[in-house]
Amino acid sequence: MVLLKRPDPKQPSLNHIPGWMAICVALCLTLIGLSACQSGSEVSNIPTEMPESLTPTTASTPTQIVEPTPASTGEIIIWLDWAPEEMEALQEIIQLFSHDNPTVDFSLSYYPTDDLLSAFEEASRAGTPPTIMIGPSLWGPRLYEGEMILDPSSMVNAELERRIHPTAWTQVTYDSHMLGLPLEFQGIVLFRNRSRAAEAPRTVERWIDIGLNQHESGQTATVLDFGFGFSAPQISICDGSFIGPQGEIALELPQGICWLEVMSDLRAVGPAVMNSDEDLSRFLAGESAWLVEESSRIGELAHALGITNLKVDPWPLYEPADRPLQSLVWTENIYLSRGIQPQNLEVTWAFVQHIYSSEAQARLSDFQGAAHIPVDTTVEIIDSNMVEIASMLRSGVPLSLWIDSEDHIKPIEDAVEDVVFQGVEPDVAALNLIDRMEQVQPPGGG
Repeated sequence: MVLLKRPDPKQPSLNHIPGWMAICVALCLTLIGLSACQSGSEVSNIPTEMPESLTPTTASTPTQIVEPTPASTGEIIIWLDWAPEEMEALQEIIQLFSHDNPTVDFSLSYYPTDDLLSAFEEASRAGTPPTIMIGPSLWGPRLYEGEMILDPSSMVNAELERRIHPTAWTQVTYDSHMLGLPLEFQGIVLFRNRSRAAEAPRTVERWIDIGLNQHESGQTATVLDFGFGFSAPQISICDGSFIGPQGEIALELPQGICWLEVMSDLRAVGPAVMNSDEDLSRFLAGESAWLVEESSRIGELAHALGITNLKVDPWPLYEPADRPLQSLVWTENIYLSRGIQPQNLEVTWAFVQHIYSSEAQARLSDFQGAAHIPVDTTVEIIDSNMVEIASMLRSGVPLSLWIDSEDHIKPIEDAVEDVVFQGVEPDVAALNLIDRMEQVQPPGGG
């Protein structure tokens, strides 16, 4: 499990578009767009005046945006890395919007996850960015520092601010700025194959006992990946944190020792790996009962095991602290390009508001379709597994937007590896981790 990575195209997946299929999707979307244009969605050559209230600022008091009229014109260009099911849902949302705004044109472009960020940055530097890019929250600070995205805080009204869950807002808040709008919760959750285990483990001790019993019968209950996505959020069990609100190193020695003792205890759950696909491949093959994995894999896992066999379990209780294990949480965000043309901003923001309508949110959260975990607290979730995921992520540990792969994630994983795989004492590994992190200048110069 590698954090914030879409499924490997080599794996059988419902959540990834292979390269050849991406071309087909792009061509289909282009043909749909052309068809819409020919039916009366041509962009007018008459420029639209943009009200002053639409100018993005860092104002603390949100302002109400002017609603577009059916005569409003503009073009909305969206770049994203969504799977076919997500694309289909988005296309339906666009069609609903176009019904009331027939003179607004749309262009959708799919990019593989590994190419999307660099393509957006290159286009921004060339002055030809899309209107909207949809991508993970961890990209936000980099785009903000590069002056490539707008701060939409002045356009967010009180109702939208209230409807979006507070945890989701943490994923667009950086250095007193709003980097975008959270659209979907994602994070690390616990999946179970019902054909291999009938019940969820209430405690970590019970989880370990089940693993020992299955091992004695020649089976494996859990292959546990100790990568950052699973290990890092367990620092909350010890009332600790790695990174402070301004990017400063916040880890203290007692909390670091406590956290690594938790890691040492969890080693007994089952075979341990670090950033490996072994846990996923064995779960997909029906060879293990539990899998710690990203929530966005739910479609792929349901397809592989069968919907009735897949269950999302609540995290078991870690009894020494009388607290459950925790999920790491992030979001997929809507980023508005700083290079957006003024005549397009009004209709773009109207479309963003449309995405947060109850009808659009219901379409995106449909388990048989996009299967997004909504950040909108007013959306009713029907599927029981998605209800459990939403509960886990809303109460989980938000990913720090100050986190850096080399400066923070690697030292954290190295400390876990020292304790879990090398047998280093937690107090020694914690002290080494703090020394390594304090030698690094925090992101942003903090």
